[in-house]
Amino acid sequence: MLNSTRLMLLKFVLSSALLMPMASLDAESIAKDESYVLDDVIIQAQRYEVGDYDPSLNTGQVKVIQLKVYEDRSVNLDEVLQKEMGTQVRRIGSEGSYATVSIRASSPNQVKVFMDGVPLSEGSGGGVDLSKISLDELERIEIYRGTAPAKFGVSPIGGAINLVTKRVGRQSQAQLKLGVGSFGTYKASLLGSRRWDKYSALFEADLTESEGDYDYKNDNQTPNDSSDDTRNTRINNDLSQKHFLIKLGYQPRKLSQWQLSHSYFDKEKGLPGRSTHQSKSTRWLSTKHMTRIQMNQKAFLGGGASASLYRSSLNEHYKDINSELGLGIQDNEYDSEEWGGSLYYEKFKAFHFIETKIEYTQESYESLDHIRHLPYPENLRKSLYANIQDSMSFREGTLLLVPALKSQFVKSEFEGQLGSAQIKRDDSETDLTWQFGLNWRFHQGMKLLANLGSAIRQPAFSELFGDRGVTIGNADLEAETSLNGDIGVSWDIEKNKIWENLNFTAVYFNSDRKNLIQFVFNARGIGKAQNISRADVSGFELSQQGRFFECLQFSQKLTLLDSTISESSRANYIGKQVPGIYDNTYQVRLEYDPWPIRPYYEYFGQDEMYYDRTNFLKAPTKNLHHVGLLASYKKMHMSFEVKNISDEHVEDFAGWPMPGRSYHFSFRAVF
Repeated sequence: MLNSTRLMLLKFVLSSALLMPMASLDAESIAKDESYVLDDVIIQAQRYEVGDYDPSLNTGQVKVIQLKVYEDRSVNLDEVLQKEMGTQVRRIGSEGSYATVSIRASSPNQVKVFMDGVPLSEGSGGGVDLSKISLDELERIEIYRGTAPAKFGVSPIGGAINLVTKRVGRQSQAQLKLGVGSFGTYKASLLGSRRWDKYSALFEADLTESEGDYDYKNDNQTPNDSSDDTRNTRINNDLSQKHFLIKLGYQPRKLSQWQLSHSYFDKEKGLPGRSTHQSKSTRWLSTKHMTRIQMNQKAFLGGGASASLYRSSLNEHYKDINSELGLGIQDNEYDSEEWGGSLYYEKFKAFHFIETKIEYTQESYESLDHIRHLPYPENLRKSLYANIQDSMSFREGTLLLVPALKSQFVKSEFEGQLGSAQIKRDDSETDLTWQFGLNWRFHQGMKLLANLGSAIRQPAFSELFGDRGVTIGNADLEAETSLNGDIGVSWDIEKNKIWENLNFTAVYFNSDRKNLIQFVFNARGIGKAQNISRADVSGFELSQQGRFFECLQFSQKLTLLDSTISESSRANYIGKQVPGIYDNTYQVRLEYDPWPIRPYYEYFGQDEMYYDRTNFLKAPTKNLHHVGLLASYKKMHMSFEVKNISDEHVEDFAGWPMPGRSYHFSFRAVF
């Protein structure tokens, strides 16, 4: 473990060291060149809405991804998030497979995911499934590592991700995108938007079809004996997925705006099972609707205000009528519903920027066994949030202090049959979390960011009431808690003849997590959710990026983690690494773009991850190489990409192989 960490750190340091001679050389040339003239600076204003992220008021470690850079590529949401520092994504297979995100060694449940500020929750638990979100509907992604602003409710243990959907621009636009890839994959999307005086409209629709019939290595559960290895083909792994988004806007006055949006998602996918025992007929169907109406007022009591109402529903259907994956025949349907409303207010006052938010949500979850006709417990959870945050500016704007208080009142109502027991629960709980942040610009282009705060997560429905046939819920679970802190330095180096947009960032973080919820399995293979452990998580995040010689874009990112179970009801877990998390992640990207045809290269490496809590099953090291060509001509854009060119055998979950080498082509036309 120590050797691999040193190797990744050495790669990062050597790459950084290559830039230092260029820095000193160019400084000398500039000093001798008295006629040096700066290039023109073009500032493009972004459409601002009340509650939007403001980088000048940031104290946390935040990354904002403008998805315009991915418009011409064949990527999904999980692939975009995987490329960011501090985040890890686990996926059980190919296109459209279940995928979740972790931030700083968190579980997927400990990461809060929002769409336009609306929480995306899955009543069945397990974190938000990224495969249910279309990248084509998004304009940008905001990743909050460790701490999140007060507008996102009670502080999540792992951080937060806000997905911002596309907005109508000042000019009408339309575009068509087509794609084809390996394993019988086809994609198509259509986007159109227009403004008429006080009205606006946007429509986006996309379709994905895939056979998913890739080859993989089957070691027959003997990883140390290659004599029985075979090369198999994934079966029952097809995907049919469609989605659309519609937005209607009305602006009666310059400073006020109304917006209605509706998103629809539908997916049917085969579940092929483990590599050693594939299923032939198990299916998973999912349908989701999300409706939202919002009013923004930029001049309200001297500040800006926003009010919104939303409702989302999710129907999932799991069919294993031949008992190929689970225990016995299963034909189960799960319905989740969430609705709520929020009031947000922001105001500048002297050297303060004050934000307050009140939000109410109600979640319900129920399931039905179509074979035995047995209803599962009807679950209902009501939550009320009240948050306040103050951004205080000092020393002519060079010092920013941001304290925040967040409160949550939760009322849970559960009643029904759990296993052989009749259970009933009707209780309430009030949670209070806090955080404090600092942003100090102590030198030209250099700033220090520091944060400390508490976080909490209430148990998911699936942890309280297991309903998948192999898990049993625990109505007595306590909430997970955490104390999170980080400190980092960012250095933006002034543009000169050699580089522009050059940035170095180094961050240290630490998290003390208690009452962690895990499923403990008995000899019969039945798991029960329990508060069994405490974990200490710490690490470093290092990044460097910039553009050199006006033609070469370069970036590298390194995340080093130490996640250890410090306390547990199971003695054999103590001192072990938290499962499902890679300790080391290293990424490099190069793009050469002086011509209309732009070649790029990406490297993605991860190592030191265990599948189990006893650290017996170790995952193989990832060494993935990707190359591609991006081309543009007038209003037409094309790409050709080869992913995993060395055909590496990779498994994020033991026994669930990922695709090897794959080819992708996409075409986009703007009208």
